[in-house]
Amino acid sequence: MVQTGKHSADTTLGIHQPLRLSRFLQLEALSERDATLFLSHDGARVRIPKALYALLMRFEQPQRVDTVVTGHSQAEKLAEALLNLARKGFLHDAGMEQAGRERCVTDPPQRMFDSPAFKPDMTRVKMVVIGVPSDHADPRCAGGRAAPMALRELSLHLLHTINRRTGGGHGWYDADELRPLLRGVCLADAGDVFVDPGESQHAVFRRMAQVLAGFGDALPIVVGGDSTACWPVLTRYASQEPVCLLRIGGPAQRGPAQDGVVSAATLLARAISLDGVAGTLQVAATGGPGPWKHPDHRYMDASVLRAGNYDQTLHEWLAGKPVHLGLNLDALDAPGEPLADERLRYQEVVDFIACIGAQCRIVSIDITGMTPMRPGWNVVAPTALHLLVLAMDAAHRRAAQGVEQHDA
Repeated sequence: MVQTGKHSADTTLGIHQPLRLSRFLQLEALSERDATLFLSHDGARVRIPKALYALLMRFEQPQRVDTVVTGHSQAEKLAEALLNLARKGFLHDAGMEQAGRERCVTDPPQRMFDSPAFKPDMTRVKMVVIGVPSDHADPRCAGGRAAPMALRELSLHLLHTINRRTGGGHGWYDADELRPLLRGVCLADAGDVFVDPGESQHAVFRRMAQVLAGFGDALPIVVGGDSTACWPVLTRYASQEPVCLLRIGGPAQRGPAQDGVVSAATLLARAISLDGVAGTLQVAATGGPGPWKHPDHRYMDASVLRAGNYDQTLHEWLAGKPVHLGLNLDALDAPGEPLADERLRYQEVVDFIACIGAQCRIVSIDITGMTPMRPGWNVVAPTALHLLVLAMDAAHRRAAQGVEQHDA
């Protein structure tokens, strides 16, 4: 039998006590000799021999340590190793619900525009960046999970600085329109939503919803990943007031299957089924409008933007309404390739975003469809940053007008 006296003095989890695996336990790597494990809620990580890992897996159902190690030639050593894993949180009392908060975000080495890390008590912050490093829902966006980190790195060429006298952001200057951008607006970066490779889409969306709940009234700026990154934002606003989804680019839409998964090609069809979504509009989808139709959905191709004939459509369809603005970079002409009639030019998108901001109340923004390992990233990334800043400024100007009208 295993001697237990020396274990009871330094741990509350005893050798005769039923234990089970932590619900936060994740397998990072498994080789012929060892296994690397981590806890998703706090990042604790261990590497253990494969034989010990096999014993640990027996705790998927409640087990006592002495029962598991009985009969082994090194029972004392194995018991101590298992209790040590319990002290670190990899096992817990089977009779109690495990405490501990799930890990929701990872801390990136750089912040977007070198803005401060977001904290819930930052009341002056008006816009918060959140990265979603996931590209499972769009095969055309493979590798897009690396975009939030890569875009942050390049954004350090556009530093966000704070005015010492006012506490507001200095903003930037638009050399084309000869006007300031985001002057007085404080930005922050909440990091990246934690994504465990292979986990369900529902788990990622649930985790992101927890992060968004801490943003308060700040406007979310979502950086993907694929275009489904906006789903938790959309469901959040749809539960508060009727909202419209305006998407520039992305794949042609088709009707969703019944499995509940949101894909880039079914995003709008899924969105229109939400009670709080009043309408959807897609511009210049890859492959045209697609087979999906709905009375509350509109589509505009690239020729409409090229001719500038969209004021009336926006006015009738979206004027004055809260809008989530999504921009998929696949809608723009690819760097180094011949101009394509079905794709958009940079200036066309700039003018369109300005028109959206003038007619609609932008309540959230996402930018997706970027893959750093593809050719042309050194052109795509600066373009993405410029369009993102312009979209943020369009949202800010409309919000500022609303405040002025309210004060008046």
